[in-house]
Amino acid sequence: ASTPIAVALIAKGLDPGAALVLLLAGPATNITTILVIKQMIGGAALRVYLISLAGVSLLIGYLVNMLYSTLDYDLADVVVVGTHEHVDLFSEMAGFVLGIMLFWHFIARFYKKT
Repeated sequence: ASTPIAVALIAKGLDPGAALVLLLAGPATNITTILVIKQMIGGAALRVYLISLAGVSLLIGYLVNMLYSTLDYDLADVVVVGTHEHVDLFSEMAGFVLGIMLFWHFIARFYKKT
């Protein structure tokens, strides 16, 4: 779930290393993961886990930024966000009919259970 956010931030000019830190540390530090790790291995090991995760993520992010600056490569030029192509009427109608069929299917399943 963090990947689209990282791509959008890179398109807006965020360093690729910072986006990588977001991708590495973000999912690993959500509250559910922290609570499960604390329950499984304890509070002291959780602190070591979080400190090592932050340190390694920042180090790798720094190395990625150094690599991109050495190669003189800008990801903001490569990433394209929000391009829309014209959709023909047949595709719109097919999508609409498919949506109605899916809606009807879920409604029928719901009333079948009750």
